[in-house]
Amino acid sequence: MNVTARHNTDMVNEISQLLIAASEGDVSALTTQLHAGTDITAADYDNRTAMHLAACEGHPNAVRFLLTSVSPQ
Repeated sequence: MNVTARHNTDMVNEISQLLIAASEGDVSALTTQLHAGTDITAADYDNRTAMHLAACEGHPNAVRFLLTSVSPQ
């Protein structure tokens, strides 16, 4: 596996873990992802974001965390 492919695989895994945490409302895991440098605005292949999944699954604490963690552009 070349370096680019390995990097892409790592990114997909990172985003997957982020989205799983959001869909489960796991604010602790979201905090860990944020501190690890994960882009919490990243989207998956269907353009679903952590915010999208947290909101759809009814996790207001995760939504609040994500809203307050995104720095303005």
